[in-house]
Amino acid sequence: MSWILFLIVVALGGAFGIVVTLIARRFEFGDPADDASAGIKLTGIYTVFAVVLGFVIFSSWQFYLEASDSIRDEASSSSVINRSARALPAGMGDPVVQALEEYLSVASSQEWEELREGQVSLVGQVALQNLNQAIFDIPAGTDTSIANAQDTMMYYLGAVEQARGDRVFLAEDEDPEFVWALLAVGGLVTVFLSATLHIRSRTTHLQLVGSLSAIIAASLFSVYALGNPFTGPFPVNPIPLEVALQTVAAPTVK
Repeated sequence: MSWILFLIVVALGGAFGIVVTLIARRFEFGDPADDASAGIKLTGIYTVFAVVLGFVIFSSWQFYLEASDSIRDEASSSSVINRSARALPAGMGDPVVQALEEYLSVASSQEWEELREGQVSLVGQVALQNLNQAIFDIPAGTDTSIANAQDTMMYYLGAVEQARGDRVFLAEDEDPEFVWALLAVGGLVTVFLSATLHIRSRTTHLQLVGSLSAIIAASLFSVYALGNPFTGPFPVNPIPLEVALQTVAAPTVK
């Protein structure tokens, strides 16, 4: 469905460029004698717009990668807590495993659906606090190995909390409105100026401007998709958390 939406946006972008070109050719904007100097100026405008658009796409891609990395970090840190808890003697780590299972279940299902809708509740934070309490309640006593395991779990719990915080922040963050305004105006100006060029062949003119408009539409769609890694048309998935949950929920092999 997301790819169909992408193709529709590209097709509409191309159609928009063709319509604008047909209108421009119908009313013959500008003087053909000015095309030589206008072409040089247009090259500069194209270059500036391309640089700005490329920078925004790169920033959005980095944003998307950060969201993916935060999920993997959260899952890997949870796995370390699980291994450390299961290594404790006489079922001492069972409360930790149970709290961790509850947290991963919430993070990969209920909280994830909320993030997809652009919402954040306290359910994940409460589950994380329960996990913290379960680790804190481990009776380490004077046993160095148990105390070391507890310290390890507390350390990686901090990593889980940091990764979850990044995930929530990235889900709530949005591209500034002025960026979209800049891209929209730049795209419209680029298409309009290209449509007003006096190219003898009508077919060639329509193909050039239609292709340019379609590329701009595809680029803007990519900016939106990458800049919204949870609510966008190509969202990141909770598979790392689901895999970690399956590992935690699996019975301990004696």
